[in-house]
Amino acid sequence: MIRSFSSQFSSLRLRFAVSQWRCFSSDVGEKASDPLRVLFCGSDAFSCESLRALHREHESNRQLIESLDVMVLPPRRTGRGFKEITEVPSPIHHAMMRNEQYTGVSLQTLDPKAFDHGVVLAQTPSPGISIPAGTTLQQLTESLAKLGAEMLVQGLRDGVHVPPYTNAGWMADQLKGDELVHAPKVSKGESQINWPEWSSTDVVRFLNIFSTVWTHARNDKGKFKRVLFLNAESVSELDVTGRSEDIVFRFERGNEGHDVQRNVRVDDEHDAFYVQMADESWVRVRNVKVDGKTTQTAKVGMREFMKKLK
Repeated sequence: MIRSFSSQFSSLRLRFAVSQWRCFSSDVGEKASDPLRVLFCGSDAFSCESLRALHREHESNRQLIESLDVMVLPPRRTGRGFKEITEVPSPIHHAMMRNEQYTGVSLQTLDPKAFDHGVVLAQTPSPGISIPAGTTLQQLTESLAKLGAEMLVQGLRDGVHVPPYTNAGWMADQLKGDELVHAPKVSKGESQINWPEWSSTDVVRFLNIFSTVWTHARNDKGKFKRVLFLNAESVSELDVTGRSEDIVFRFERGNEGHDVQRNVRVDDEHDAFYVQMADESWVRVRNVKVDGKTTQTAKVGMREFMKKLK
């Protein structure tokens, strides 16, 4: 669960449960427990970073982790060709999609009755970890996975899993009274180019998240076809060269389609294709994939959608 506030912090949580009957507190106030027998549930790349960290700790410190067993579900397959579904934590997607400044990880117990109501045992210190400009989803996920793995192992060493629990979370107090912002699973619609609103930096950011962004464009026969932009970069207006053309794109919201005409520039000499965005900033698109065709340079692939300005 993500809650938004002025400094825009997105928290990704690691949850775990331990058998409380094996835990105790010493008389000197330091928390300790019998050696843990851990059942690890999870198989995605993010979770596996924590599994590797637990395994290293198990190999070097049997007094803390006596045994480590893993339970995973087989990969789900769906659709034509039975493609495997790959899922990554949605909070990271949404933090980047909302262009948030900070993110972080939390270590939290499992609540027996309600989702996301456990005690926060450890949390990235305020204001969080800065999200670097230009970072990709994979880079940010890998970075947070390592931080989460370190937090998990250090938390076990410190005995944060031993009752009574101490709430180490600071977000709840800082976000008190704010509206909750959830992070549902992302869908393909999230990577659709929002022509009425997006700037060139939005295009680049969403490419960093989803690897491709998509739209519909009207060809010279009046038919709309789906087009994937495979890579693009924000460029200065001073760098935009070539002849001026027009393309009609369609942005779909719900059951409605909104047609938007955009000026494009085609530089035949440098094999360059530029698109003007809502704020009049420019994007250079290098490669596209039109439905029914292979990957092409944008200049070639977008040819059927252009009509000369009159």
